Amino acid sequence: MEEITDNDSKPSGSQQNLNGTTRWSTSLENLLEDPEGVRRFREFLKKEFSEENVLFWIACEEFKKIQDKKQMQTKANEIYMTFLSSKASYQVNVEGQSRLDESILETPHPLMFQKLQDQNHELHTIHLELMANYSTDPSKC
Repeated sequence: MEEITDNDSKPSGSQQNLNGTTRWSTSLENLLEDPEGVRRFREFLKKEFSEENVLFWIACEEFKKIQDKKQMQTKANEIYMTFLSSKASYQVNVEGQSRLDESILETPHPLMFQKLQDQNHELHTIHLELMANYSTDPSKC
């Protein structure tokens, strides 16, 4: 990293990091929009055994941006198999009645995971509880 010697220049790396962590503490969206924030938060969540929740959120946000129906169907199946099926490798905690019926995977639409994303209680817990821990001490990563 380049050393900054002029006080009128850009903030130093540690100042940029401080600005980043300050932004991260204001909202989960700010944290997830910053690649360094995502990297460090994922490391933190691995330690807290909650990484699947942020991965699910990111996958759902990416899914909403897909325009091509074939790509949408592929991604919908991937999200289902990774996060929602009974054999999912990163199963998220959603209420039983909110689980996605597999038949809906045949006709995907951009907001098909929205209810599950909203109902993901662990993600809300992360935002309300872990975010407070993380933003006060991001060096835990």
